[in-house]
Amino acid sequence: MWDGISRIAIVGPGLLGGSFGLAARAAGFEGTRVGCSRSARTGDEAVAAGAVDRATRELAEAVDGAGLVVVAVPVDRMAAVFSGLSAASDRLATGALITDLGSTKAGVMRAAAERLGPLADRFVGSHPMAGATATGAAAARADLFRGRPVAVCEAPGGEAAAARVRAVWAALGSVVLDMEPEAHDAAGAGVSHLPHLAAVLCTRVAHARGGLALASTGYAGATRLAVSDPAMRTAILRENAAAIGASLDAFIAEAQRVRGLLADGDFDALEAVLRETRGLKASET
Repeated sequence: MWDGISRIAIVGPGLLGGSFGLAARAAGFEGTRVGCSRSARTGDEAVAAGAVDRATRELAEAVDGAGLVVVAVPVDRMAAVFSGLSAASDRLATGALITDLGSTKAGVMRAAAERLGPLADRFVGSHPMAGATATGAAAARADLFRGRPVAVCEAPGGEAAAARVRAVWAALGSVVLDMEPEAHDAAGAGVSHLPHLAAVLCTRVAHARGGLALASTGYAGATRLAVSDPAMRTAILRENAAAIGASLDAFIAEAQRVRGLLADGDFDALEAVLRETRGLKASET
């Protein structure tokens, strides 16, 4: 899967980008990994963590001779990076691949088609369903993607590029899922973006009503995502607002149903809801 790739450029070598660099090395990549970030501190942290071999703040320098470019910046910064890659297209290796690690796909795929110019058919959308509440390359792990699903979205005319990117993810130990961008965003709203909002709401209610002295493992588990980076999460909310809104409507409807059963004192129906949900959760494994 590393044939023809002697250099990987990681644009945004934080938690996900840094983990990609570590995972690539663990999967047998013997070439050079170059990190590119707006902050010299971020690049230095990635080098210190062993996630990249060296770092630069200049995109054209980072991608010079790169056979694979991994864009791991927040989704609202993807379009600007794609424009930069298009301007530096002559610096990339022949047949270079470009992929991203963004949490939304429809907007990212559109931006790639509009901004990448001659590189558009070399782009493959990716979203590894992996992360942590900690941020930065210091928290990066070589096994972060192992056993985790990764959605792969193929661009028009990009069949060959998509096949190679699938092979890369498989080598990193991920479970590859081919998805259309809109289907990915609808699913992601339910399994990723809504749980974050639920954690935010639970945290706010708990603080408003007091009693945090009693908070323990249940509260910690339910609210873990509330400490996620606010700027990054806001970008996701903006990019996937319609799908997240639909999931939030469904969530509110379920909450109102449960509230009605509580008000009616219908605890048999409430137990039925709990049993049904327990079965749904058990069927996931």
